[in-house]
Amino acid sequence: MENNPSLSEADTNADSSSELGKETDPDKMTETEREEWRQEVLRSVSETMRKSKIVLEQAAESRKRYEESLDSSKQLEKKWKEFQDRFDQTMNKLCEKIADSLQGTTNDSMQAIQEESKFAPEIMTPAKAADLLAGKKNIVILTGAGLSVASGIPTFRGNDGLWTKKYKY
Repeated sequence: MENNPSLSEADTNADSSSELGKETDPDKMTETEREEWRQEVLRSVSETMRKSKIVLEQAAESRKRYEESLDSSKQLEKKWKEFQDRFDQTMNKLCEKIADSLQGTTNDSMQAIQEESKFAPEIMTPAKAADLLAGKKNIVILTGAGLSVASGIPTFRGNDGLWTKKYKY
């Protein structure tokens, strides 16, 4: 829409059909009044048509924006689904690799792992951790967010994270 006033601007133009303040029955009007009335009706119809055109243009523009938004949303959904599929494939491969690496583990070792995993997390000394891990052939440690901060390792994304540091490469 180029330089078309909005409907609210068009509405500010007062409907002047009531300005005549005279007879509205054309059969009871003088010839001059009838001509003025006819001209006023034509102006009113013209104004109504102009307002209708503005509304139609606004509706067309709104529909265009709606369709663009819908298309963008569909593209985002498609990309999200692709990401989920790739993530699932990666996680399945990771689980397969972990399972393959544990194939040589004896039932006694698996029983010990299951028993140890029932305990709540605890803070331990490096010596106790070494004792716990000593003699184990396969060790898997899965961690989540927050491990760095809890262990005193600088984070990457924090306010004072590694991303804020300047390093020479």
